[in-house]
Amino acid sequence: MKLQIKFKAPSADGSDRKVTKTFSKINELATEDQLKDFALAYTSLSEASDIEVYLVRLEQL
Repeated sequence: MKLQIKFKAPSADGSDRKVTKTFSKINELATEDQLKDFALAYTSLSEASDIEVYLVRLEQL
């Protein structure tokens, strides 16, 4: 299971750039609210906008 956060952040020239951060070592017992809270805390460290949070579950087919 992975947590993926997608957001826009200002670049050095002032334009918005798309950023994707993926965290692979997350607590399997964390609730959705805890994961959302982490994502919001992480993105609050920058001037992020248009935040999207995904929980990626890897399953063998």
